[in-house]
Amino acid sequence: MPKGGATSLIPVSAGLRTDLDTFLKSFLQLKTIRFTDYKKLFEHLRMIDLYNGRSESAEIIEFNEQLLIHCLPYIEEKVCPGIPRSLEERLFGLYSLYTFFYTQPVDHVVKIRIDPDTCLSFRKLTDLVLRENILEAYMICLKLHEDKAFRHVAFIQTFDPSLFKRFGAADQDNKHLVYTNHLNPYSRIKALTESDLFQKLRIISQEYNRLKKEAGLNFGNQSLNLDF
Repeated sequence: MPKGGATSLIPVSAGLRTDLDTFLKSFLQLKTIRFTDYKKLFEHLRMIDLYNGRSESAEIIEFNEQLLIHCLPYIEEKVCPGIPRSLEERLFGLYSLYTFFYTQPVDHVVKIRIDPDTCLSFRKLTDLVLRENILEAYMICLKLHEDKAFRHVAFIQTFDPSLFKRFGAADQDNKHLVYTNHLNPYSRIKALTESDLFQKLRIISQEYNRLKKEAGLNFGNQSLNLDF
């Protein structure tokens, strides 16, 4: 299966970083910290068009999620260790987060995934704009907080294979059909234990018991035994 699912050869987030970096350069050239200037530039560059070209709900949701995730690094205090990020850059990240969150298609709204480190950066940025008396930025922080725009997670990226999205593609035929005798009440159990899944589990079981024995571990003589 190519990257991005069944309907494209590239991930749905391809090009987002380049588009946002180009947007950032244009914003920095304005030498401003005002959201009104950001909004005019957003409309001039037609950044709203980033949402175009997608029809499947799963693809739209994943794109929205990735777009918001790509905005998060701009609010960090440092570009990388030893290189601080300017206030204008951090405000660009905040304005982008705010704008893209509230311009999501109404039927496909997702929350902003943030981990503890990103949450801390957002709190520090909120305190900073309040001290600097940048009230419109401070109100944006409050608005995102009051509307519960954030979803607190351990990891920003999703690694759960069960969330893989096929974007409406037809299911592939199962080439490994299991035939059972419906007259034998135990035939389904026998077919299950002889399936590829249980073969893999059996290998895991054997490796687990071998490593436990090497480590001298004994949990009340309990073992993971899947030998049938």
